[in-house]
Amino acid sequence: MPGHADTIGAPPRPADLVSPLWLVQLSMGFLTALTTVASFVLFDTWSGLPVTFAVQASMLVAIAAVWPDRDIPRTGVFVRTVAAHMAVVVLAGLALKRGPADTVPIAVGSLAYAVALAWVYRRRHRTWCPANGHQAAAFFGYGFLLSPIGLLMGAYAGCPPSTVLHDPILAFVACIRAGSATGIAIGTAMVWLFAPPAASAIIAKPLVPLLIVGCVLGPAIISTAPSSPVAWVVVLGPLCAALLMPPRWVASIVLAMTAAAAFYNYPWYVTGQLSWFPPQAVH
Repeated sequence: MPGHADTIGAPPRPADLVSPLWLVQLSMGFLTALTTVASFVLFDTWSGLPVTFAVQASMLVAIAAVWPDRDIPRTGVFVRTVAAHMAVVVLAGLALKRGPADTVPIAVGSLAYAVALAWVYRRRHRTWCPANGHQAAAFFGYGFLLSPIGLLMGAYAGCPPSTVLHDPILAFVACIRAGSATGIAIGTAMVWLFAPPAASAIIAKPLVPLLIVGCVLGPAIISTAPSSPVAWVVVLGPLCAALLMPPRWVASIVLAMTAAAAFYNYPWYVTGQLSWFPPQAVH
């Protein structure tokens, strides 16, 4: 039985989780289509894999918006949400002339990964937005530990389940990419949608523009020498933002930083990791 304080109290009704729900689902549906397309068209030269596996990330946010309790919902809105996102994956694949043999494993595997992660996390935590560093670390950790579910069900294009046997390093890379994409969703969308109203106002407002510019441009400067001994300073921007701003501001800055880093000269293993500094780690 869960014994943490965050499991105490009646969970909110689905209508109270996010508002407006239709806008959230429309946005996540668009991201599901976009990430499905990315799985088929955006590859790197190092591994030959897609640069990201993120279908499960948008699915996670979508099902969280209609998942008010600890157990898997048995409501009509949950079933419709699941069916809609699986259909989006198949249709996005058809637009690229990919048949069901390519798209159905992505849809089913990504959904299984997202549902498993949601279920494991909600069994011990009452709210979707991590309230402290411990909960944030747990959410991130579950995301990485459960990423092999997608691999074993064929959710990662270009990396079939048999990769575990003939190329375990490549399989590990695929799982890391999926876990990183899921981490971005946890550190940004989950905060935007489910964080409670900020307890305090922004401190040192004149620093806000400087922090935003620094967080977005910092990765560009460091990317010129990613192995430099001072490359770690890239984390100072989001850390300062987490100390001075409410969670939703921090989530926005971290997402902008992560998106900007995708266009810079970073190795494949860096970009997603810039999102690993959720505001709850210091709030």
